[in-house]
Amino acid sequence: MGSSVVSNVRVSKKADKELKTVLEMTAMRAIRNKIIHVALTLINNKTFYQNRLVLS
Repeated sequence: MGSSVVSNVRVSKKADKELKTVLEMTAMRAIRNKIIHVALTLINNKTFYQNRLVLS
């Protein structure tokens, strides 16, 4: 009987950091675009922002 080697799949630290950086940049861009979209909509409609978030 032979033995099998079990190891976890690993990604290099450099590749992991690059991926995290790209993901963070896209998330930040999405948030920025959302804020700009809301601000322009409020300006065009001449209304004030109403916070609809309900904390329970």
